[in-house]
Amino acid sequence: MPLSAAPAGVPATAIAFERAGQRGISVIRPDGSGKKTLGITSRFRRVEWYEPTWSRTGGRLALLGAFDDGTTDRDNRIYVRAPNGRAKDLTWVDIGTHGIAWSRDGKRLVTDTGGDLPQLTLISLATGHTHLVSKAFYGYDPAWSPDGRWICFEYGVDGDGTPTWRGLALVHPNGRGLRRLGLPAGAAPSWSPNGKKIAFAHVDAAGDGHGISVSDSDGSHANRLTTRAGDRDPAWSPNGAEIVFTRRGPGDRSDLWVMRSDGSHRVRLISNGYSASWRLQR
Repeated sequence: MPLSAAPAGVPATAIAFERAGQRGISVIRPDGSGKKTLGITSRFRRVEWYEPTWSRTGGRLALLGAFDDGTTDRDNRIYVRAPNGRAKDLTWVDIGTHGIAWSRDGKRLVTDTGGDLPQLTLISLATGHTHLVSKAFYGYDPAWSPDGRWICFEYGVDGDGTPTWRGLALVHPNGRGLRRLGLPAGAAPSWSPNGKKIAFAHVDAAGDGHGISVSDSDGSHANRLTTRAGDRDPAWSPNGAEIVFTRRGPGDRSDLWVMRSDGSHRVRLISNGYSASWRLQR
């Protein structure tokens, strides 16, 4: 598939997102037009789809899928959606898994293992085999840098048998070179397309978002863009000029908003949507 190709019927600059309350994936243009529900099929029936993440060539989506298999925790798996709409299941993951990111070459994914003691795990797209980045710390909600050298994630240490979260950190995919960024408690990191900036959400002890910030990739020069409770899950536009994010409202309501990368000109993109990924058009 050419680098600029997208799945059939999907706009070249599509933003993919979860539809709040409907457990499906839709796409929309950055101007709010062209909303389309993706028809995703798999070898399992009645899969509910979450966490859409475009590959760096924009031709595939990584997804978290869950379905009722008669167990208390259901069945949760990482999938990749091919251009024809059929999703290939790669590996089983625990409940609570959050965040999927592609390697630069599109051959691996990084996610967290979920559960009560989440750790970063790499997944081979060719085989579905997994291995931990490191057993030395806990990790949640990873984001892979555009140059492939770093994974940014929510870093945790052991706190008497449960994770104590310490903010964002960087680590090489081989588990070496751990660097804490010295930022306030943060989650849902997202790298700018040029790798020079990281957008992230401020979170409280319960993990609820309380605004979006952007810092340099080493954690310096952090700039608070929004301060509203419920703002989280930022994702950059392909040119780095804008950021799409989730704004949670009263009850379980969640809307998608778009703002410039300096925090100005905030516009609601669509109601009843969250966890967006902006296709990185090449």
